[in-house]
Amino acid sequence: MSPRLAARLAVVCSLFFGVAIARAERRPVAIVNLTETDAGMELARALGNEVNQHAVLGPIDAVLAGELMSKAGPDDQTRRLRDAHDAIRAAEQQLERFEFKSAEGTVQAAQSALLSATPTGEVVATYAELSFLLGHAYLGLRDNRQAAAAFALAHRVDPTFQPDEGRYLPEVIRTYNATKAGQTATGTISVTGTGTVVIDNQEVGTAPAWFPATAGDHVVWLIGPDRDPRGKKVTVAAKQKEEVAIEDAVTTKRTKVSRARNVLRAAPDTAARSTAMGELATLLGIKDAVLVTDNAGKLVVQTWSAADGFSKLRERKTEPVAELLWPLAPPPPAKIARKDDRPIKLPPPEDRWYEKSRYRIGIPSAVLAIVGIFVIASIDRHVTTNGNLGPKPTETIGR
Repeated sequence: MSPRLAARLAVVCSLFFGVAIARAERRPVAIVNLTETDAGMELARALGNEVNQHAVLGPIDAVLAGELMSKAGPDDQTRRLRDAHDAIRAAEQQLERFEFKSAEGTVQAAQSALLSATPTGEVVATYAELSFLLGHAYLGLRDNRQAAAAFALAHRVDPTFQPDEGRYLPEVIRTYNATKAGQTATGTISVTGTGTVVIDNQEVGTAPAWFPATAGDHVVWLIGPDRDPRGKKVTVAAKQKEEVAIEDAVTTKRTKVSRARNVLRAAPDTAARSTAMGELATLLGIKDAVLVTDNAGKLVVQTWSAADGFSKLRERKTEPVAELLWPLAPPPPAKIARKDDRPIKLPPPEDRWYEKSRYRIGIPSAVLAIVGIFVIASIDRHVTTNGNLGPKPTETIGR
């Protein structure tokens, strides 16, 4: 390799690694879209594009960035609850039309979907109501044993549940109330898997382990921050051990980010919003974020930093997208012109002495004067030597 080529290669490598280091030093920023609108998603993407080209701020992982900038629709938990409530209304209409078999299928499908939901208070209450409707359907099918088991499970999952006496037949209400006494015999549930164990509506420990339970039907969930919730329905016999194996369902980081965004979006007050933002930032490993929200149809932008918290809300108007990032990375201050900053005007170069006009005029005159002096001096010498200006007379020899 020639020395010149080696030098050029060194320069290129220096520039490449310099750019790489500069990019590595940029602060990652999460663009969080909390709206359900196309306009909100477009603004979030525009902010993301601006961050990608920013000199100080930088992007986060592309998959997570896409998840945060998409429209903020309901999460899996919300969708499952919504579908379960739709199933309750559908099953009630089927029971009114004496379509007991159809009602049985509707309820069982909804209960199965809720086994993949986190067993919050609303989830277990909804599961209990579905179980009551299943018992109602079994009564219509003349299956009193399964009806009693379904009613008992509804009471175990939510002891506070009480059906509306004005909406159901008296015999259905009497049968349900008769199951409240429940079973006194007990058995054992052996849970294999990883996570926190929830039986019916109570956290009872960590799997794998075994737990005492009354005889009858139960719902067992495995939950945890690093896994998706999973549950199974199990029937426990008196003095018997029932084994329940629940598969591991590791939660992806994308799912965690999606959940954290929904928690942030649903935050009821400033304190909860600050806590939710901090948890999302920890999950992403960032210290700066830009939030896009909507208010009465208008887009609102707010920045967040670990050091300063939330900035003031700013309505999005016609300003450049880059300006919305100024609370996180202010632009360089505009330079103010001062007297000392004015460009210095140098005087034009002075002509050499022989280029000046007075010398250009005087030099020919001086030359002529000198030439005249030499001519006069020559004439004067000649006169002095000969005595006159005419030719010298010729002398005659021997005269």
